[in-house]
Amino acid sequence: MNGFKTCTTDQLTLQEKQGICTLISQIFGIERTVEYFDREFSHNCKKYSYHCIYQKDSQVLASFCIVPRRYKVAGRTEFFGLSVDTAVSPEAHLGPFGIADMAAEAEALAQKDGCKVLYGFPNDNFYEYNVAILQREDLGFLDFYVVLQAPGQLKKYLKWLDFSRYFLQFWLFLFKTFSSGRVQTYPVEKEDNEEFRTWRYDSNYQRVRFAGGEAVYTLYREKFGMVAYIVDITPLSAKNFYSAFYHISREVKSRAAIIAYPGNKLAFGNLFRVPHRFLPRKLHLVAAGMASGDLPESCRKIANWKINLSDFDVR
Repeated sequence: MNGFKTCTTDQLTLQEKQGICTLISQIFGIERTVEYFDREFSHNCKKYSYHCIYQKDSQVLASFCIVPRRYKVAGRTEFFGLSVDTAVSPEAHLGPFGIADMAAEAEALAQKDGCKVLYGFPNDNFYEYNVAILQREDLGFLDFYVVLQAPGQLKKYLKWLDFSRYFLQFWLFLFKTFSSGRVQTYPVEKEDNEEFRTWRYDSNYQRVRFAGGEAVYTLYREKFGMVAYIVDITPLSAKNFYSAFYHISREVKSRAAIIAYPGNKLAFGNLFRVPHRFLPRKLHLVAAGMASGDLPESCRKIANWKINLSDFDVR
């Protein structure tokens, strides 16, 4: 088959799914299986996602995907679309506006199905294209909150400092004990229910529970060592923020060099916030309105979103 195809996940053939997985593996250097594909694009609130693919000689050379998500906007449930896994082979020869045309096709299908807002976290290679060509609004970027857990993973000669995590845990215990339990609320946040958790989390994620809430984290190997990424904290409050760091620190011990929580800027945790000039790269949140082309006012600032790693798949 040659040309473009716009459809929902259930309308893709097995060969097309395999072709998308192969393309993503080639472009991003990560292994993707059809089983992973079905979980990512079918186990969501609509049981399917939206795709536009370009094929030549039955080989998938370009893919644009949108995953539907339920969000609460000022207390009202709306369908948003998460743009993920955009991939183009050099052999596609689509020109500078080829992906824009594919995005428009996939967005039109999502809009027809009730999606109001498109959002995503493009990588460095795709960020400029999102803003300049796709006309997404840059709402801001995530802050990183980090504690040093096992310095010996970063440099061998620092291993003698690994015991410092016990001092860290002591201070985290004090912070969580005396911090406010007032829950942070946001005009825009995902609908967190069992359906969402089944879609978002697999066996690579661990959950820690504590008085007043819980946190989800995953261990991920970066170039410098292992990182325990806190994916979500529910509900989000100063007390639960410090509780999450405290309990995860006790659980991972020296298996992680650092513990990190990427999310929008908080009114607490400034002692752990990484200054922007030291961020290795910025995770930008970009968004656009689907229905009229205008993004709702409540969605225009990243400060209005409860946003963290649970809102997208990068780890």
